[in-house]
Amino acid sequence: MKKIILMSSLTVLTLGAGAAFAFNSGEKEVVNNEKVYAEEDVVDFYTSGAEEDPNKEVPAIEGVSSSGISSSEEKTVVPIDGMTEDEYKEAIHSFGKMVNLEDVKREIVQMTQQKIESKELRRLMGGDAPIFPFTPAYPSGLGWFESIPDYAIMTDNNLEYLKFFVEGLAVDEETTEYYQGFLTDWQNGDYNELIEIHKDLLNDVAIESDIRDAYLAADDLQLATKEQEEAYLEHFFSEDDDYIQTETEFGDLF
Repeated sequence: MKKIILMSSLTVLTLGAGAAFAFNSGEKEVVNNEKVYAEEDVVDFYTSGAEEDPNKEVPAIEGVSSSGISSSEEKTVVPIDGMTEDEYKEAIHSFGKMVNLEDVKREIVQMTQQKIESKELRRLMGGDAPIFPFTPAYPSGLGWFESIPDYAIMTDNNLEYLKFFVEGLAVDEETTEYYQGFLTDWQNGDYNELIEIHKDLLNDVAIESDIRDAYLAADDLQLATKEQEEAYLEHFFSEDDDYIQTETEFGDLF
């Protein structure tokens, strides 16, 4: 059972020793606190065109049958080099059904909150936020954010999946290079521009209001320490299996 905090626009309400935040989101279907996805969200399909020409030879692709349907016994085609099938499916599960760049922006704002520390943000949140060992996530009144247990964690695989997803969007080359550039920087442990990017994207996805303006006006944001980030992840995600990947081929993600 996940720990839950219901939070108004400017108030953190703690329940017992644990906490989380409740947000509205139309992006994912939730059943019994579990995200539910259509099969096509986690399995790649291949359309051969064989129905138009029954004599046409269908090229073999690993993990996909000639009928174009991948069975549970066959492997998923993983389009990202170096990522296993399980890692690919987990990355898709972490982000849910993203559709456009606005979804990507929201996911990045949510994901980067684990790396943000600010006394001013804590003050705006109110309640017990000022005494938490980390800066909590934004309140639901700020934008269409998901419930915190549905946030994607900043791992190498999740960053790589975002780069892959952005590359497939109908956006200009400059936009693609911009997103892939800072996502690669984060994979390499370079967070010099993370706070600036976080605030820029928050400005894009937050609902226009005095609340948004107050959060954007906070000028003391800094990178969380390793201890603060670990406390954030432990508080909100410790009951999830493999909820945190502390090291990657690029080094420590903290």
